[in-house]
Amino acid sequence: MIYTFNRRRLLQVCFVVLAIAILVWVAGFSWFIIPTQMWPLKWLLIILAGSLLLGAIPGVLIDAFSPGPILTISIEGIRYLPFSRETVPWSAVRSVTLTRAYSHARGSSDYYRFKLMDGVSFVVNDPKRFPVPPGGLRSDNIAISIMPTAVNASPEAIIEAVRASWRGGDIREVDTAPPGATLH
Repeated sequence: MIYTFNRRRLLQVCFVVLAIAILVWVAGFSWFIIPTQMWPLKWLLIILAGSLLLGAIPGVLIDAFSPGPILTISIEGIRYLPFSRETVPWSAVRSVTLTRAYSHARGSSDYYRFKLMDGVSFVVNDPKRFPVPPGGLRSDNIAISIMPTAVNASPEAIIEAVRASWRGGDIREVDTAPPGATLH
């Protein structure tokens, strides 16, 4: 069986618009506010903002509006577009983790479930084998986090799809609340 999960396009577009606004603000601030005497700083900020606008934003926009699912889980492997356009075979997946998030007030032992921050992550052996998507940036030595804000599915639905497809190991479940905390 193949499990596909679509994007939360509206949320992705909002993040892209926010990123563009921040970069335009940095360039505008540099152009109009920084004095001409500080021209090296002025041009450095303008060049950095411009290169980010021209380098990263088009790839993110293409990703936000591209048709098809953002996440596909099948017996062959897992394909998560922010990580790579290729399917990562299950033999290359070292571990899968479901993290349950909790929030608390400072000094309190009461922890409240914060489902919006739950997440699923997976670790890939030799991630350099899988090409980075256009406009994408990644570190090759950390777990790939499937962002619940980008995928139109709950972390539990994603984990169920992984359980149905992956025969390679146990799925680790982590609660972020410390032992002995009062959970609500």
